[in-house]
Amino acid sequence: MASYGTRVSRAIGASDKAFGGAGLNLPAECLAGEGDMIGIFDDFNGVMLTEAGNGTAHWETQGWILADFGVPVADGVGMNDIDGAGAFDSCIRLNAGTADDTGITMQLDRVTATHPQGSGGNLFHHIWLADNATATSMDNTTFVFACRVGIIPEGTTATGKAFIGWSGAANATIQTATTGVLLTGDANTDQKVGFHINGETDQAANISGISQRVGTTGYTEGTNFTDLTGVWNTGLTAGAPVWYDLALRMDVGDRSATANGSTRFYHRKLNSLSVPSGKDVFSLPGEGYAPWIEHGTVLENQIPNGTSPLVPTIEAVNGGAGGEIDLLVDWWAFGMSRLDR
Repeated sequence: MASYGTRVSRAIGASDKAFGGAGLNLPAECLAGEGDMIGIFDDFNGVMLTEAGNGTAHWETQGWILADFGVPVADGVGMNDIDGAGAFDSCIRLNAGTADDTGITMQLDRVTATHPQGSGGNLFHHIWLADNATATSMDNTTFVFACRVGIIPEGTTATGKAFIGWSGAANATIQTATTGVLLTGDANTDQKVGFHINGETDQAANISGISQRVGTTGYTEGTNFTDLTGVWNTGLTAGAPVWYDLALRMDVGDRSATANGSTRFYHRKLNSLSVPSGKDVFSLPGEGYAPWIEHGTVLENQIPNGTSPLVPTIEAVNGGAGGEIDLLVDWWAFGMSRLDR
């Protein structure tokens, strides 16, 4: 007996092997529970939000905490109504404003939503990294984070700096204003896992992978950060975003031990298309998706281990004169191996 799963012209359904045979022709998404990992994807289409400055009327009811970085001017955060312009962009957009070395920090804290998930609050699904109150809370667990970001320069140079990934909860500022160097003032709240744009002073204009065990440890190439790209900000067009897909996979062993696991990073640059992406045509050479690049350096024994949970965090900060940036987040995805596995 043929199943829907054998046909590409109809909705994908499960074969006669699903649930031992009981699941024949069920929609394929019903099989997610048999997978070894939990998966979460957000295309940032669920709601329309616009906020000037770091206002909280909309975002914080959905679980976010927004904070000014320095004293920004004309900054804002929007989603699907970008800066109130009526554009439907299917992105979160952090507009760092017009003042040098200032911007916005936003964290998706697990406890701040004023309504339960699904009834108007905490609509942004996510996975956080637990604190170590239970020493084994992350042992023998794999975590995945991936995202697509667009970096929009004010001009043909971009000295702004940004971070996206996990950072300690209630940490309103995570970079140094003028250089973008990640702060290392607190052993717990300054722990980070994610991606840093234009940050380390010897890696200007690059995108780095970050995985840091203790928040007071300075950053060293190959230890708790690794440079993923060459110089990304060449050949820029003012106002035109440069798009990257970024991903990491963190395999935790014994979290509280010195040898506690590893983090590997992946990236690719997205190239422009000459036709709408929905067209049934092949891309010309150099268009569309480049292959994913698996970065050769794996950060060993840098799994966060502290008393503060790490929550999804985005920070966008302008550079010096002429170095303003906006940051677009088109989508992100999280994964975590199931407790029962």
